[in-house]
Amino acid sequence: MKKLGLLGEKLGHSYSKEIHEIFFKLTGKDASYKLIEKEMEDIPSFMQELREGKFDGVNVTIPYKNEVMNYMDSISDSAKKIGAVNTITVKNGKLIGDNTDYFGFLKTLQQNDINVKDGKILMLGTGGAAKAVYNVLIDEGAKNIYLATISENDSFEIRKGDRLIHYSEIRNVRNVNLIVNCTPVGMYPAVNMTPLEEVNMINTDCVVDIIYNPEETVLMKKYKERNVKAVNGLTMLIFQAIKSEEIWNDEKYDDISNDGLYKIEPEDIVYIIFTSGSTGKPKGVQITYNNLNNFLHWYTGYYNEDDELIFLGHPPFSFDLSVMSLWPSLYLGASLVQIDKKHQEDFKVMFEELKNSNATIWISTPSFIEMCFIDKSFNQALMPRVKQFVFCGEKLFAQTVEKIHKNFPGAQVINTYGPTESTVMVTWLEVTKDIVQNYYENLPIGKVKWGSKVELKNVDSEGKGEIAIIGNTVAKGYFKNEQLSKEKFGVDVLDGKEVRSYLTGDLGYFKDDMLFCEGRIDFQVKLHGHRIELEDIDNNLLKNKKIRQAATLPNYENGKVKSITTFIVYSDKIEKRFEVTKEIKKQLKKLIPEYMIPKKIVFLEEMPLNNNGKIDKKKLKELV
Repeated sequence: MKKLGLLGEKLGHSYSKEIHEIFFKLTGKDASYKLIEKEMEDIPSFMQELREGKFDGVNVTIPYKNEVMNYMDSISDSAKKIGAVNTITVKNGKLIGDNTDYFGFLKTLQQNDINVKDGKILMLGTGGAAKAVYNVLIDEGAKNIYLATISENDSFEIRKGDRLIHYSEIRNVRNVNLIVNCTPVGMYPAVNMTPLEEVNMINTDCVVDIIYNPEETVLMKKYKERNVKAVNGLTMLIFQAIKSEEIWNDEKYDDISNDGLYKIEPEDIVYIIFTSGSTGKPKGVQITYNNLNNFLHWYTGYYNEDDELIFLGHPPFSFDLSVMSLWPSLYLGASLVQIDKKHQEDFKVMFEELKNSNATIWISTPSFIEMCFIDKSFNQALMPRVKQFVFCGEKLFAQTVEKIHKNFPGAQVINTYGPTESTVMVTWLEVTKDIVQNYYENLPIGKVKWGSKVELKNVDSEGKGEIAIIGNTVAKGYFKNEQLSKEKFGVDVLDGKEVRSYLTGDLGYFKDDMLFCEGRIDFQVKLHGHRIELEDIDNNLLKNKKIRQAATLPNYENGKVKSITTFIVYSDKIEKRFEVTKEIKKQLKKLIPEYMIPKKIVFLEEMPLNNNGKIDKKKLKELV
């Protein structure tokens, strides 16, 4: 068995062991990989252990890439040029030094379509990795390179025309095409640190942070908030690992790529949630990796990761509201308590689950919490740790908020809005007592998230129009439904960049810098948090050959859909209405979700028609 490893001072952040072990599986190599933590004073004795055959090869990381050069019997031309060794091969008691960082960073540029030819580059740091990065940038045709250092007498060798600058000078650098962080600042466990403070956050087209743990550093996050492309160091790590294996095994692995090693592209689909369509067929909303990440970066910014976070959700994972509890809990490493349908059907069991949950964040529809208020024990004493109620999926009424403020005085109430097509939600607003008082008849649905914009289309004289969402959480369209995707999705410009847009079909308006919604423009309705297109029900009913016509209408109570009624013209003579109704619902249940089954079915001899020959739904409403 070949014995390999990684030499460094602190290696708690490293993914190298996992990556090399995946490589062993992909190639069938009989090898092991060990993390080797050593202090500086231990390096001489460890180098001797290498000569004696304790390992066949090791990678080298911070802070020993320069130090180990003193112990090499030979050094490759590329490592000499770079001035750092990150890969050591042991052959016949001799230590051979090489550098694979060059290859890893080059692949990072290539894999992410980053062109540095004739560009102006700002590098942060002048350590061992920086030397490899610097050489790649030169070889790829960078015109001007600025290297930021904290040392007044930095010995880093630069070519004519490039500059070593102090961090205090960064703010004066203009027209930078790329920033590369070559320092360990922001690396796990010090994940809240950044090499650039706000005063030095100069404009750029792209940022590469060669740190890979965390996946998104503070530096990356800050630039993403400015809609700047930001790339981490995982690709660099993977490809330098592959290059190391080539050196150790004296083989080429042209067919081994990042594809099998954690690689996922920004526009890859991470999940599809099906929602109702207008053709009788569900629409699969395609959410990309980039969509989800942008949603999570915004949404989780409202929470302190140092707090104990316990999300409580009730929607099934086929309902997009679940995205607000499932993915953030995974992303933050928080707990998730899921109240399933079986528990919801038994109040005693459900309330026991609520009591034992220790939940701090409540995610639900307003209808669900209204159901809970039926029981007088639903208050702060039952759930003493809950700090926040977050609502989405349907209209939140002032009466509901008042109940929460009364029964849970220590908790916030958050109103949000957004369709499945824009990764659940794009607005956020704490509904305070003042908000309730000022907007009692129609509560605002929030302020639009960064990275998104809401425009109103076909605005009427009252300033109301269809809500169009533009931004980085708009989905990639509908799964295998190009026609409807073209109708609903488009391309717009936000902060000078092309992004996707989506027409929601919701009627909205702005007031006091907040967005308000007045319901659906078309026949879509929200029932118990589920979005339903009424024509879906009709289209599926008409699959029954005995049904000539069908029309489904919502039943409102206090401005809220409480149930739906379907009117049917039946071909056969009806002897027993109950039996026919039962059979229709049974067949319908095979075609659509249970929540779409109409509560009431009314049989008519003929449908009332308007002057245009269409079903007169105004007259039908009178019959509801």
